[in-house]
Amino acid sequence: MSVKTIETIGANYFGAWRYTRTACRGIVLRGDEILLSYETRTGQYMIPGGALEDGEDERDCCRREVEEETGVVVQPGRCVLELDEYYEDWKYVSRYFRCAPAGEGVQRLTEREAQVGMEPRWVPVERAVAEFATHADYTDTDEMRRGLYLREYKALMALLMRVRPMVMDDYDRVYALWMSCKNMGFNDVDDSREGIGRYLRRNPDTCFVAEVGGALCGVILAGHDGRRGFIHHMAVAEAYRRQGVGQALVDRALAALQAEQISKVALVAFRYNEAGNAFWERQGFTVREDLNYRNRALVALKRIDT
Repeated sequence: MSVKTIETIGANYFGAWRYTRTACRGIVLRGDEILLSYETRTGQYMIPGGALEDGEDERDCCRREVEEETGVVVQPGRCVLELDEYYEDWKYVSRYFRCAPAGEGVQRLTEREAQVGMEPRWVPVERAVAEFATHADYTDTDEMRRGLYLREYKALMALLMRVRPMVMDDYDRVYALWMSCKNMGFNDVDDSREGIGRYLRRNPDTCFVAEVGGALCGVILAGHDGRRGFIHHMAVAEAYRRQGVGQALVDRALAALQAEQISKVALVAFRYNEAGNAFWERQGFTVREDLNYRNRALVALKRIDT
């Protein structure tokens, strides 16, 4: 099975690299918590792992590094993600392994790790994602943390994001997400709990939500009339944008519609929603200049614009 690879090109990249550093890192989950290394003196988190030594097996490296940093013995599985970062004339390779906790070992910190007070922390996955999602906050103050947090954020998003069918139990979180997004339009009838319930009953297999560690990060409503498909109210939470969430939702919805023999899909986006229109253009949804969009309300509707 091929390993998914994600690249990050730094603004200071020279265009070619002379040096390479490979590290092996462990994704260790316990229920809804993930094992992280925490620097008590700097307040910085990271996924445990470190440099691959000459001639060392990658799984052995992951096992050794996780135990040395955290004191937790793990059993690494296969490598599930490679994240390649390019800065100046360096290529930094991080290979992530899913690991099962297998007992207590001996923490052996480097001098630098001891100085910053490194200790293991079991952190709720949702909180870990939120922590690493702050990477842009360090752009002007701490370039090392910015790069580290961006790396770990991309890794968690790639490894832990799950797209599943939407159910009515999701409604409150979905509605809150919709209200947090700008330049969208709703009304008090079609988008009420009852209205969305009707939509899901008619389209039980084509509406989806995206989650990371239990946190709702995106939603898409899709349905059809037996002839044409329609997409409504796709939204991605601000902290999770530009990480493939929208793409994953669209791909899942279009595949579901195609499975129901729908050959064409339409949607409506406000003209002033520049970000939304740019996204849909990238997805191959073109603007029809030969049509007039018309509608007529059959009942009184209270419009809700975000």
